[in-house]
Amino acid sequence: FPPSPDMGDFAFACFQCAKLLGMSPAECAKKMEEIAKIQLANGGEHIPSVIEKVCASGPYLNIYLNREKTSDATIHAISEEKNGYGMNSSLSGKTMMVEYLSPNTNKPLHMGHMRNGVIGTIIARLLQANGAKVIAANNINDRGIHIAKSMMAYRLWGNGETPDSTGEKGDHFVGRFYVMYSQEEARLKKEWLITKGIPLDGTNKEEAERQFEKECPLVQQCYQMLNQWEAHEPSVIELWRKMNQWVYDGFEQTNRRLGFFFDTVYYESNTYKLGKQIVLEKFAQGIGQKSEKGIEIDLTDVKLGQKPILLLRADGTSVYMTQDIGLAPTRFAETDFDKVIYVVGSEQNFHFKCLFEIFKRYGFSWQSRLYHLSYGMVILPSGKMKSREGTVVDADDIIDQLRSFACDVIKENKTDISVDELGERAETIALGALKYMLASASPSNDILFDPQKSVSFEGNTGPYLQYACVRIAAIEEKALNFTNRKNADDLHISDKEFEIVKKLSLYPDAVRRAADSYDTSVLTNCLYDIARSFSAFYAECPVVRDNCVNAFRLNLCQATRQVLSNGLQLLGIPIPDRM
Repeated sequence: FPPSPDMGDFAFACFQCAKLLGMSPAECAKKMEEIAKIQLANGGEHIPSVIEKVCASGPYLNIYLNREKTSDATIHAISEEKNGYGMNSSLSGKTMMVEYLSPNTNKPLHMGHMRNGVIGTIIARLLQANGAKVIAANNINDRGIHIAKSMMAYRLWGNGETPDSTGEKGDHFVGRFYVMYSQEEARLKKEWLITKGIPLDGTNKEEAERQFEKECPLVQQCYQMLNQWEAHEPSVIELWRKMNQWVYDGFEQTNRRLGFFFDTVYYESNTYKLGKQIVLEKFAQGIGQKSEKGIEIDLTDVKLGQKPILLLRADGTSVYMTQDIGLAPTRFAETDFDKVIYVVGSEQNFHFKCLFEIFKRYGFSWQSRLYHLSYGMVILPSGKMKSREGTVVDADDIIDQLRSFACDVIKENKTDISVDELGERAETIALGALKYMLASASPSNDILFDPQKSVSFEGNTGPYLQYACVRIAAIEEKALNFTNRKNADDLHISDKEFEIVKKLSLYPDAVRRAADSYDTSVLTNCLYDIARSFSAFYAECPVVRDNCVNAFRLNLCQATRQVLSNGLQLLGIPIPDRM
């Protein structure tokens, strides 16, 4: 956008075009101006009717729109398409899978899971809005040594407790035992290192770790339990099912609260053997090598690591990589996906580079259709949030804390509100604050998440957009009380009014670009621009004056609320009736 309306409504930079044509950017802009003026003088067959004039300004071609035509076309399109405004068919015929969340069943969902889930659900909706058939998938890591550790802790120290007997949410209950195990193992390791005379910060940390695991009875009990699980030992399977169900019950409550949805759910316990089978088959074909650790594959020739990657332990048990190797071929055997998107944190960048290279070497033709949507960390200001473990913030805790902050903000503005209404409204605002903040940064960037700032009704926040919708609804309701109308045909469209029209007209492009780039911030930036432009418009342009309703401005309000509502729906953010 040019810095001033006097310089046009849009500006086209001619640098790249000039390079292709072998002329300077200024010459290119001037040439394009000449061609456009001839077209406009002859009826503008190849130029959109909303363009009124063009003007070269240095290396830029400034484009001026006809305000009446542009406003009529934009508001009419929004009025006609309503909830469908912004949707398109650019991905029609494509079938895509978005895998997100993928939790372990040994602890509750945490802050990282929330960013994962928010990105995953928004990307799924965006792809659908662009015409794709989308399958949202959850890949639950329900087996492995980390699960065996929480099971062992419960067997040793559970004393028959259950979530019902302690009044805890199931995932928090199981997570408490995983923490107990981790603390005990850390204590034993420290004692072992001191006994062996090994420095706590020794350089040969990996070798010391392996030796400790071999000599520590508690760790060996966990590996024995893992082997018993794989051998389907009845008592171990019974305990595993019971503890996992406790966790699933807890996950379901959190997912329902956050609006996370899935069309299909995979369980590692059902797919890990497929990975073992593929690794063994490919090893028999000469892909991979054996070592004392197990079956490995050397990817150092493509600069992935400095040593071979372990695919299967020597005792035959699976590793993290094994499960992913087994699941992807299963998916493509079921459905010929055009794209499978893994929403996983940036700490797994190396893992996915290795996984995709392994699939390439295994000869899977669909390897090029896999995509790792990596996202950064969520950093919380110190002292703002506390967690049970002291290190990881649980999802339930942060939503509750945001809800509490939202209650405080609501009570500052409204004292005569019932407890039930306060709770419902605070929950809606808290969810809007959380989801918007997690979506408003490009996925590749880390986020500094300030819970208290996120619930503010001002600035680039979810509640600011929610408030804009509520405010516009109140304006529309007020306008119903007046019968006098000033027709839109009689009006001169001001800069502030036309600024909103332009922002509304760009919304469909934002929906397309957000889907194409898998970047949620493209959508949030667009919505924030619309809300901010509306605030500037409403401060100077009253809808009702002298008991007379300005019809154009009312139509503009309705169009703005429709677009904001459409965008918030894609973000999964609810809109309250009142703030």
